[in-house]
Amino acid sequence: PHPRGQLLCHLNENRLYVKRVRVALKCNMEKRKGKAGKGNKKNRFRFESFNERIGNIKIDVVHRVGQVSETPEDRETFFYESLQKWQELNCTHHFGAFYQEVRGITQLLTQLVHHKDAIIRSLVKHLQVKDSLAYEPLLDLVVQLARDLHGDLYPHFTSLFPHLVALSNVHDPHVIQCVFNTLEYLFKFLWRYMVVDIVAVYNLYSQLLVGSQKPHIRRFATESFGFLIRKVKDQESFFRVVFRSLDSSPELSEGVGHLLFEVCKGVDTKFHSCSVKVLPLLLSLMGDAHLPVQEVLKALTIMLELMAEHTRREHASFLWDCLLSHTHHLHSQWQRCGTPEEASQLKWMLHLVGTLVSWRNGDRISKGEQVISTLQDMITDTGLPDDVMGVATRVVASLLLGRLSALSEAHTLLMGVVEDVFKRTDKAGVVVEFCMELALKYVRFTEDILPRCVDYCNALCRNDDIIVSSVLLLLARLCMLYNHAPSGNHGDEKKEVTFGLRLDGLNREAIHGDGCPISYLEAVLLKALLWSGKEEQLCHCWAALICVQYASPISAAMLQSVTELYTSLGAMVTNLGSTPNRDVRDKLLFVRAQAMVVLITGLGTRELLSSIPWGSVVDMLRLHPTSLPLLVSSYVYLQKVSLLEDNSVLTCEELVCLLPLLQLNLSSPSSKVRLYTLKILCQFPQLQLLTSADVSSEENEGPRGPVRVLSNALDAEQHFADLSSYRDRLLALQRLKYFSGSFQRLPDVYREVAIRYLIGNLYLNLKLMWQPVLDIICSYATESNIDFFWSVFGDYLSSSSDLATGLHPVIQEAPEHAYSLPSLLSSSLSRSHADEIGQPDHANVRQLLWQCLGNVPEVAEPRSRIMVPLAIKFVQEEYFRGEDQMVVTQNLRNNESGDVRGTGDEEAIVGDESLMELEAVVMAADDAPDIKAIGGGVASHGNEQRRVCATGKGKRELTKTLLVILETFSKFKNPRAFYRQEELWQLYVKLLTHSDPDVQKLTLACLMTSKPPYLVPYKDNLERLLEDNTFREELMNFCPESECSVVSPDHWKQLLPLLLRVLYGRLQRQGGGGGHNAGGKVGVAIRRGAVLRFLGSCGSHEVGEFIKLILVPFQSLLELPPGTRYKVDPDVVVPLRKQQGFLHLLSHLLTTLGLKLESFLDTLLPLLLHILSSSVQLLEQRQLIEAFYVNSVKQLRQLAMNRLIETFSLFPDYNYTVYHDYIFSAAVWPQLPRLPQECVQHPTQLMKLVYTWCQHASLFHLLAEGTPQSPSLLYHVYSCLSTPGVSEEVCGYVMEMSLSLLNNGRRKVEGEEEEEEEEEESTSLEQVTPGERLVLPFISTILHYLDASIQHRGGASPKLLNLQFVVLSRISRFVSDPKQSVLLIGLLLSYLLHPGKKYKQHEMDILQTIQHLIPAAEELTSFFRPLSQLFLSVSERSSRNILCNIFMKIALKVPIWLPFADILSKTNSWDKDRLDEPDYTARLAGYSEARQLLRIGQWEVVHQVPILYNAIFFLLNSDDMSIRDAAAGYLSELMACVKQDNQEAFQTLVLNIVVNGVKLGVRSKLETARLEFVGVLSELVRTYPTHPKFSDMAASLSCKDPEVDFFENVRHIQLHRRTRSLRRLAEACSAGSLSLPSILTFLLPLAAQVIFGVQSNAEQNLVAEAIGVVGAAARQMRWPQYSFLLRHYMRQLPKKQLNHKVFIKTVVAILDAFHFDLSLATPPGHPADSVGAGKDMEVEPEKGVEPDKVVEPE
Repeated sequence: PHPRGQLLCHLNENRLYVKRVRVALKCNMEKRKGKAGKGNKKNRFRFESFNERIGNIKIDVVHRVGQVSETPEDRETFFYESLQKWQELNCTHHFGAFYQEVRGITQLLTQLVHHKDAIIRSLVKHLQVKDSLAYEPLLDLVVQLARDLHGDLYPHFTSLFPHLVALSNVHDPHVIQCVFNTLEYLFKFLWRYMVVDIVAVYNLYSQLLVGSQKPHIRRFATESFGFLIRKVKDQESFFRVVFRSLDSSPELSEGVGHLLFEVCKGVDTKFHSCSVKVLPLLLSLMGDAHLPVQEVLKALTIMLELMAEHTRREHASFLWDCLLSHTHHLHSQWQRCGTPEEASQLKWMLHLVGTLVSWRNGDRISKGEQVISTLQDMITDTGLPDDVMGVATRVVASLLLGRLSALSEAHTLLMGVVEDVFKRTDKAGVVVEFCMELALKYVRFTEDILPRCVDYCNALCRNDDIIVSSVLLLLARLCMLYNHAPSGNHGDEKKEVTFGLRLDGLNREAIHGDGCPISYLEAVLLKALLWSGKEEQLCHCWAALICVQYASPISAAMLQSVTELYTSLGAMVTNLGSTPNRDVRDKLLFVRAQAMVVLITGLGTRELLSSIPWGSVVDMLRLHPTSLPLLVSSYVYLQKVSLLEDNSVLTCEELVCLLPLLQLNLSSPSSKVRLYTLKILCQFPQLQLLTSADVSSEENEGPRGPVRVLSNALDAEQHFADLSSYRDRLLALQRLKYFSGSFQRLPDVYREVAIRYLIGNLYLNLKLMWQPVLDIICSYATESNIDFFWSVFGDYLSSSSDLATGLHPVIQEAPEHAYSLPSLLSSSLSRSHADEIGQPDHANVRQLLWQCLGNVPEVAEPRSRIMVPLAIKFVQEEYFRGEDQMVVTQNLRNNESGDVRGTGDEEAIVGDESLMELEAVVMAADDAPDIKAIGGGVASHGNEQRRVCATGKGKRELTKTLLVILETFSKFKNPRAFYRQEELWQLYVKLLTHSDPDVQKLTLACLMTSKPPYLVPYKDNLERLLEDNTFREELMNFCPESECSVVSPDHWKQLLPLLLRVLYGRLQRQGGGGGHNAGGKVGVAIRRGAVLRFLGSCGSHEVGEFIKLILVPFQSLLELPPGTRYKVDPDVVVPLRKQQGFLHLLSHLLTTLGLKLESFLDTLLPLLLHILSSSVQLLEQRQLIEAFYVNSVKQLRQLAMNRLIETFSLFPDYNYTVYHDYIFSAAVWPQLPRLPQECVQHPTQLMKLVYTWCQHASLFHLLAEGTPQSPSLLYHVYSCLSTPGVSEEVCGYVMEMSLSLLNNGRRKVEGEEEEEEEEEESTSLEQVTPGERLVLPFISTILHYLDASIQHRGGASPKLLNLQFVVLSRISRFVSDPKQSVLLIGLLLSYLLHPGKKYKQHEMDILQTIQHLIPAAEELTSFFRPLSQLFLSVSERSSRNILCNIFMKIALKVPIWLPFADILSKTNSWDKDRLDEPDYTARLAGYSEARQLLRIGQWEVVHQVPILYNAIFFLLNSDDMSIRDAAAGYLSELMACVKQDNQEAFQTLVLNIVVNGVKLGVRSKLETARLEFVGVLSELVRTYPTHPKFSDMAASLSCKDPEVDFFENVRHIQLHRRTRSLRRLAEACSAGSLSLPSILTFLLPLAAQVIFGVQSNAEQNLVAEAIGVVGAAARQMRWPQYSFLLRHYMRQLPKKQLNHKVFIKTVVAILDAFHFDLSLATPPGHPADSVGAGKDMEVEPEKGVEPDKVVEPE
């Protein structure tokens, strides 16, 4: 078919394909809309969390449905096919870089195999790119590479695997899925090679199975690796290797368990077919003595748990068959051999059975009868060890607690097993544990287990003491579980007893001391009640008392033993007194109370009074009034005594004696203590109300009667304080409210009782109760009752501080399931003391007490001698030390706790966290990195007790307490009369700098109570200043220079310190807004900016006062003499957080205030150096400080260096002489030796400091400092250039420093090039600037670096490259080495003449460098031709002037060049009197001289080369006709002088220069240039008509007749002559009279420029003839040239929209000129297609013809 028809068919196919794609997309969208419209309520676009996306990942590629092709579809390799696919799908820069590296070496399989190392290296390199967007295609390409290479890739698997593992830790679920899909595909394609080396693969892969890995990573790893394990033939050896690895890496146990499960896992809820072989094999390996047993057991347990989760009951038979058969096998082995190894294996096997039995209450048990039968065989085996028996009984307990026991048949079988368990009296410990486990959970315990348990205990009592302890433990736990001893909870005494220990039905075989037969159980209880005074026996006595309490009947012998025990315990408690051993005392009281309850239960009332006299109870209450067990037993005692009608115990006199003992209990934090205290007091008859004779007022007359205060309090206490019943409690408490009419008739003791009980209610953990209770308490502060109220309330207020700051040990709760008597006793004792609210909140109670005082300020104000010391003590001893911002020093030493501690300096408040300028305040513009808060509390070491204020919650509570105290003081009327009033005023002033606006507001209110005249007028303004919304507007009212200032000049001096403290506090605040709804970091920045701008508008005095506030925490450092180095002590360091805050704030001050700070540098700079020096010293002795602080100290050093750099940059002219040595010792010398190593990737702070010094000439003297090892600081700086792997950023820094030094500290300004050039010309080496003098010693180092960098062409960024050339141009005049000069000139010329890239922006610097190097160079001959070529390529005026100067310098060294250099200067000269105007006279004179030299013959070829290039340049670019004519005339004269027989001149000047110039000219866009070069071509043809290059054109186109000559007519002004000339050219091409090189080189480009240079419709005929020329030329072309020409114009079709028709006509003309025989072409797909397709069509191009440059129309 015709090529044009093929093209149209191809276009139609593309249109059809696009149409089909659009139809498919439209149908897909309609389907989606249809599904959405059918009521599909599921939101397909719901946001999924990371865990949800991880859970949805499926990586099982083995079971994926889909056909896997063995060969690529349309490429030779899978890799290249995938590469092309991703090249379209992933257009990111990351994948593009990889694509460029491998696209040329992956098309063929042979290429892929040959270049596999390079491809894998490229994959590894790009997989290491952080946050790459090409992870998915790269991982897919790894898989495709495995499909192509198979075994050839396996040796590289170990190098790929670590990078795949690294990618698995990214936080992108899609990337994680791709990683593990890649791994599984690698296993799938390479498994044949991996199974041979499976051990090495496992060792490599095991790092993904460790416990420290994330769970989803471990899961994906096991899923992908499980496929490979199934392929292993010798699985037993492999599993041994896996289990043996657990010995050295126990953390692999969980991962191995997951891996084994994945091996056995099948589809749905089934198991893989290999499980039949794998599971018995794993169970058999469990008993291998060479394997770590515990780790293997853990792995198998995890495997079974995952199997149980995976499967269902109907598919679990396989598991039970394996487990039970192996259990029977091990049991048989045990019965035959009886060795400990078999017993251990059997125990582990039963553990695995128990794991499966207990799974979801037995939901996976499919063979229950076999399981029960197996367990029964185990339990009836009399020789079974205790540990195996214990595991078996636990499995039985699991069966009873599971679903299987609900079946009647299974329950019957299980009861048989239970009977067998209780027959094993030789396994008492096992049976006891079995009973305890069931007692807590088994529902039918009382029917099925309890009777058997009691009989079993009686039988056990015949054995030794260990068995007796177990019996007591079991019975005590059963009694406590199924009964209830009084413990103090509300309503406990009303609970029914549900279990009684019947002793009368037991066998009575034991003989008591009195000869009566008793049961063995009774004998054990009597023995346990005999206490010898040892603490270890208390638990036995207590357990026996529990059993006796619920025993029935209780014999007289038991009561007698209990009485003796009670008496001995009482004596012991009395002897102990207030012993510091609180645990022993509490246990004694607890056991004694239990004995007392037993006696109360077993004795009659009269017998009770005789056995336990009331006086002994009172004596014990006097010693331990807060003991809850004692209170409970006393209440039970009084309950029974109250049954007597006539008793001497319950009397008013006893109540009066008892009230002083127990009234403190009424304010106890424990509700149980309050409840039982009230119950005890309410058992007594109450006192009567006072009569009118007993009171002073007649209003108080009323009927006498019993006082109901205690009963009302008890009524309130019996209502639990929760949301459902707190209102009832409040109603009961309201009855305790003070009424002057009735409560004045109360005895004083009852009023005290009421106040104390109400204060005790403040401990309730319900905020809704606090305010009503406070109101009730305030009711007692009446005028008539005020002294009595304060006598009680004041004591609580004073003691609340001690309680709030005291140590609060954490109560260690005993485990709920205690399996020993001591632990059971401890747990019971802790539960009896535990309260519903947990730890009492003493700090909150203190807040409420102060809040109560605030409600009655008239009561509190006269008592300032009590309140003021308490407030000052709280602020100074608690708040200042508890708040991080108030501390003064910090201990960093690693052998201490490292807690921040105060030194007692009260001025710490002014430092206030040293400005708290941390992350929330520092904005993104700050140069320092993010710094985490260090905190003052620091991590504690050990389990030591800590103060409440040390925790975060404690800090908040301290602030709340401070606010309450300040609010109370703000309500006072006359604070001037207060005790310690001046000290209190100073405290207020210090608190004004607090960062909390609430503290500032209340502090300001406290100050206003004194009514100072300079403060009161501005109260409203100051209050608005503390509001975020009005802060900025109100701040303008305080500006001293503002017209709207509200401050009177008389008040300014006294108001200023307070105003600055308020602003200082506002500056420190981390939260809040900055006004105008700006919050967060933006609001903080706005507020900070407003404060700093306010300071900027103030005078130096105000700024100085503010800086004094900042520097208060650093007073110890500021007291050092100037220039003295600070020696840091790790034990006493200014808190790191304060130092960081100061450095951050200093940055903002430098930015905002700028030069205003210069007068304060004498203070700020020493402090900055002290901080820097201390951080450096701490890092030098980092082994002495906590590792926790090392990073913080590093950040501190970095911040200090940044501030020092900013200081030098802002104040370069400051006199730093005093601090010279200190600067270098703190900032330079410690880091200088490491500078080349640390500056590899990024410039360090030291490098930036030196860079700052280089920018200012006044600081150059600092650069000259040196050490004995290095004479100059710059030595280390320039050493960075030779460091291997140094980054461009660091090199750029060094280059900028060099340039600044060479410029003597001044920056280069645009437009100064010419002036600098003139200065350099006039500057001699003797006139060296100070900056240049610093650089001179390192010229060789710089040149060595520049030499290496310039040779690596294209490796540097444009910015760095520009710097390099500029620096080279500056230092080149100092180069004197000839060889180095020659080398540099050659390198620089290669840059200028580089064919691929243009370095126009660097050409002037390069030329200047060459100009400086020319005098030092010796061999210049090789540079004449390259320098001459520059006259054709360099177009800038300044650059051409420098080029002329270069030839003038060459002429100075080679005098023969002098006339030619003079001609070059004249032809490029510019008029000095006119701006940007050439000197036409000089230029024409120059060309005239050049022609004159040609005529007289005084020239050589090398001399004419630069002039010739210069002439061609002006022909191409000049718009002046006279200059073009002069240049053309020179060319004509040259061609006339150069004869064809002069081979050197003809080849160099004509063929190499003039002909190439003509090639450029005929392609020029400028018509004038194009026509000039047509004339030059005509001259060439006429001058050399016999030369092969021009002979065809001389015969066909050139003619002496101007009317016929082609060259004359084609550039004629008349269009018809041009048209006729092009027609003649087409005829010549068609006739074949023109050679193909001539057509392609000269004539075809000329015709193309005519086609696309059309300007009007009048030239259409000319265009048509030009198109005819193109078609005629195409008929003469061979296939390479023809195909290139056609493809070129086809590519231009969619781009050239302006002349679209012309392009189409041109393409049609080329297609019409198709003259090749297609019958000789090789068909596609033929085997010879890839080797030599179309050889009959392809003809080697003639010499000199460039197919890729056939035509290049613009």
